[in-house]
Amino acid sequence: MSANHWDGFEYCGDISEWYGYADEFRQKIEAYDMQLSSLYLGSGYEDAEAVSQFLERVADSAKFCAEVGSEFVLIDGGKRNDANEYSDADFQRVADAANKAGEICREAGVQCSWHQHWGTMFEFQENLDRLMEMTDPELVLCTPD
Repeated sequence: MSANHWDGFEYCGDISEWYGYADEFRQKIEAYDMQLSSLYLGSGYEDAEAVSQFLERVADSAKFCAEVGSEFVLIDGGKRNDANEYSDADFQRVADAANKAGEICREAGVQCSWHQHWGTMFEFQENLDRLMEMTDPELVLCTPD
């Protein structure tokens, strides 16, 4: 990537093996003149348990991002159904989780941004607009895919 004049990358996947080794991680990517521009995390937000586990991942990831000099944790998800029909409770659960993720990120010194993807309940503009209206723009930015 650096040979093609890129200076940063988004990481999507499980990077938790590096948590606790931020200095080593930063040294490895700096050796290639690269930086971690963002770390992507997705969730289905199906229920309180899924949200709780997701927010734990957000906390660990936000801390790691701050330690390696990355500014963004990108969040996404929402289990999609074929009918594209969701309840008010579905939207509220995701919006509440996104706002909480934003608070966690802010406390860690990084920014949280919704990174809309296809194949989620926010695949279509109307649903994404509704989510963005339900989140605090001071806590949750938007980075469309």
